[in-house]
Amino acid sequence: MNRDLFPIFEQQPGLIYLDTAATSLVCEPALNTLTASVLHQAPIHRGLYPLASTATEAYEAARENIASLLGAETSEIIFVRNSTEGLNLIAQLLLARKPTSTVLIGEHEHHSLILPWPADQVITAPLTETSLPTYPEGNPDIVCASHVHNVTGALTDTQQLRKQYPGSVIVLDTAQSAPHHHLSVGDLGVDALVFSGHKIYAPAGSGVLWVRKELLTELTPTLRGGGSVTRIEANLAPQWSEIPQRFEAGSPANHTAIALSTALSWLWSHDMHELFAHEAQCIAQARSALAELPEITLLSPELPSSVLSFYSPNLHAHDMADLLGRQQVCVRAGMHCTSLLHDHWGI
Repeated sequence: MNRDLFPIFEQQPGLIYLDTAATSLVCEPALNTLTASVLHQAPIHRGLYPLASTATEAYEAARENIASLLGAETSEIIFVRNSTEGLNLIAQLLLARKPTSTVLIGEHEHHSLILPWPADQVITAPLTETSLPTYPEGNPDIVCASHVHNVTGALTDTQQLRKQYPGSVIVLDTAQSAPHHHLSVGDLGVDALVFSGHKIYAPAGSGVLWVRKELLTELTPTLRGGGSVTRIEANLAPQWSEIPQRFEAGSPANHTAIALSTALSWLWSHDMHELFAHEAQCIAQARSALAELPEITLLSPELPSSVLSFYSPNLHAHDMADLLGRQQVCVRAGMHCTSLLHDHWGI
């Protein structure tokens, strides 16, 4: 992956950016697509003149491209602003379908996987000494999990999860796996997944919610307005638009959606196995170097990963990040939206 494809390095050549797990830099192909789209702005699905038709075609072409990359059907792709919005949307849709749904979630998960669900309907999977969840026996209506954890880097075996909970709706957050693995919805065996553009070298404000079509057809829109209906009857009953437009009320963020499609094509055109092997090698080298520092405690388990978490009991994480930032080294500091995991660690 070439630094020359990231324009920010022309302005800041000494920058060492290690915060991609939070937000990636924007690659030049996505930036070019974004600029071209903005320059030709027109309403999506709302205009009959050529400029509007061209803009709509570009938006729908982005949907088709993302579906093709995921091995999905085009009608299964819903554009959202980010993974958090996607998780909230699928939670609202599933709870509208069955308000009493029970939801199984690991204690270590990101706040965005936990907060969309009613607290009294959540079953938490306790953590082992290795900070991995122990999923209990049972038949929860919904299982919500991260594919790759944003702090530990641990990978969830989705096929094992499906085997253990064959009757559950499995919702997968792939925000941390999409940047490092070429995903296939068929191989994952889940019912819904989300990912964000701002972690795959696309502009912020873009994301995808994929929902298996058989499930999607059973869901009733919870976000409603222009675009989600073809008309409203005299009794105010809506006539829903086709799937997936019925789930995208209002004028869409088409520019960032198109740029996301470009970024994903660019990223997944690389040999992802080779890239991940290189990342894992870099992480291993960093682990080895940090392990020699007595004031540093490693938190991430020793496994192939693109994430490395550590802390110092003698120096606040914010102070460490500030000191590194002054040397143009960008790292993430804080609880990473996983306070329950930090409680488990006692830090």
